[in-house]
Amino acid sequence: LGYANAALHREVHAVRTSNEGSRNDTLFKAAAALGGLIAGGSLAADTVRTELQAAASHCGLSETEAGKTIDSGFRTGATTPRAVPERSRSTATRTTPPITPADVLVPGSHVMPSSEYVEQGADDFAGQVLAALTPGALYRRSSAVGELHDGQFVQVSPDRLRSIVDASVRLTAAKPPKSEGDEPAIVYRPCSRDNAAVLLQYAALQGKIRELRHVATYPVCSGPDFLPAKPGWNADSGLYLACGLTVDPLDIASARAVLEDLICDFPFATPADRANYIGLLLTVVLRPAIVEPVPMHLIGSPVERTGKTKLAEIVLGCGILGRPTPAMQLGVREEEREKRITAALLAGDAVIHLDNLHEFVDSPALASLLTSAVYRGRELGYTKLLNLTNGVTIVGTGNNVSATGEISKRVVPIMLRPDTESPEERQDYRHPFLREYVESQRARVLGALMGLVAAWRDAGRPLGSVGFGGFERWSAVVGGIMTVAGYPEWLTNLRAWRGTSDDFGSELRQFVDLWDKEHGSGWVAAARLFDMAESAGLFSRQTGQPTDRGQRTAFGRLVLSAIAGRVVGSKRIEIEGSGKRRQARLVDR
Repeated sequence: LGYANAALHREVHAVRTSNEGSRNDTLFKAAAALGGLIAGGSLAADTVRTELQAAASHCGLSETEAGKTIDSGFRTGATTPRAVPERSRSTATRTTPPITPADVLVPGSHVMPSSEYVEQGADDFAGQVLAALTPGALYRRSSAVGELHDGQFVQVSPDRLRSIVDASVRLTAAKPPKSEGDEPAIVYRPCSRDNAAVLLQYAALQGKIRELRHVATYPVCSGPDFLPAKPGWNADSGLYLACGLTVDPLDIASARAVLEDLICDFPFATPADRANYIGLLLTVVLRPAIVEPVPMHLIGSPVERTGKTKLAEIVLGCGILGRPTPAMQLGVREEEREKRITAALLAGDAVIHLDNLHEFVDSPALASLLTSAVYRGRELGYTKLLNLTNGVTIVGTGNNVSATGEISKRVVPIMLRPDTESPEERQDYRHPFLREYVESQRARVLGALMGLVAAWRDAGRPLGSVGFGGFERWSAVVGGIMTVAGYPEWLTNLRAWRGTSDDFGSELRQFVDLWDKEHGSGWVAAARLFDMAESAGLFSRQTGQPTDRGQRTAFGRLVLSAIAGRVVGSKRIEIEGSGKRRQARLVDR
């Protein structure tokens, strides 16, 4: 930029970004400074006036008020004319400011000061603006465009985008000459709502903005080597780390001591439950590096007031995230559940805490989330679907929770079992003021977790041997770390949990035993099977309809269809036919 043009750009920007209470004074100072250059012959008065008027309008000044202030500033500046310094004059050969690399023409037709005719299309305009924005001004998640606030992704509205554009890009237009012989002038145009709408539509599908896959407000590992992520933007993994906290990795012995002391006041049912909780803490730190799904961790108890919520909100939240983990209700209607999950994923939440789960959990939306690396959900308030990277860890809490087979097989149990009738009356806590203690230990807790990961890397990153169908990558990585750290009990309670948590599976085993005793391997009509199940009081959740016909229809659709081809114990279930002719038999494997 030439000296005069740089001065114009600087003063106009100062006016545009001035706040109420100082904007009129800022406008006067800008007009006085530029008035000196006008008097010295370095700038055209009409050009300066037009741009200052537009900037004043942008910051909220009326046209009349701004005009009077500009006139006053021009008169003041004219008393001390300023010429362009000699070293800069050679680059300022025109009296109107040229388009600069940071300037972008608004869509439309323009006759430039050089007499060149330019047509600016909407896509070209949008691409140029996005390329000129400050890196990190905008991010894209699926087809949603937004910015980062307090470690969360927030979609931008057209009005908010106008401010973002005006803060870093100078939108311009060619103003026709007022009279014959005059040159066209390049003038400033604030970003309009129409301009912002064009930009949002373009940025949603294309354009050079960052593709955001993960947001973290605490130290995490990322990439295929599970290395600590650096603060700020990590382009290789699409992670933004909004955290400047530096932690020192601890050796294995020190790390175990810190973690076990952190949870020493909680009555874990077995060593496996305690190890599973430590595995949960590791999962949250490793999540950006594990691109496959991870299972839900369920903190359960036979009675209330045992510390389930404190483990989820305080120990995990304050110890890792730096704040209590917000609780979210699963909801009643499936559509509502889908939208809540989508909203949390869109915001970039690292942990979703499903608090106070009902006794029986049945949710296709939750089951889909637990098995999908990319979750497809409906955006709240819109009809469009979003494909969002699933980088979240699900933690549930509840008393005596059971679930459908498709969910119970995707759960890591963390059971608490108090040894008193009234656990809320305990007084023998090592850390009675838990939140204060956890907050004071956060750096050491994160150092302990990072230390366990570092020890695993130093050992050659051995993979764990405990299989977990559908979560092979997660179980191999976390299992390897837990083995190196000396927690062989990790996940050893899975079989016991699944045997008691899956009501349908338990009822199905009873049903097959009864079926085999009464009918052996012969073909049995669907109606006979329904009568047998009803007499035994089985599958009432699936067949809970008000009429006999509704119950029989539900039995065929929700029970028989679900068990076709399934192996139960030593028997395989075969089904043939349809409607009233439907029949089934048991076959030895």
